[in-house]
Amino acid sequence: MKSPSALGSAPATAVPETPGGALKAFVGAIEQGNVALAATCVSRDGCLITPDATAINGRDAIRAILNQLVKLRLRVEGNSTHWVVAGDIALGRGVWQSRSEHNGTELAQQWNATIVLRRRDQAWRIQIIAPWEAAS
Repeated sequence: MKSPSALGSAPATAVPETPGGALKAFVGAIEQGNVALAATCVSRDGCLITPDATAINGRDAIRAILNQLVKLRLRVEGNSTHWVVAGDIALGRGVWQSRSEHNGTELAQQWNATIVLRRRDQAWRIQIIAPWEAAS
């Protein structure tokens, strides 16, 4: 396992000026255990889709999921996200590999992830993130 991960290598205090930079800041904050910083990477009215396809709406509600990811010691590596940017909206699609720990057991998984970011005030923030579609 790489540390820091390919995704999480952005400085924790950097203002995300690109969609990829915003994603790196988000994952880096989770990997560092900084839920408050990870939550600021999400738009106030953002949406996170859980593994069972439940839509979690709003930054405050998403923060609870981020807490769970931190407790699992989530690490994301080997990201191959491709971006399409149109004005202040970016669509990312890619395959992510993750590692986490649960009850002392390391879990390795691969996901097809979809992410939508929106730029406001010169910074990109996550609007919709659906990282848990099982890869075939």
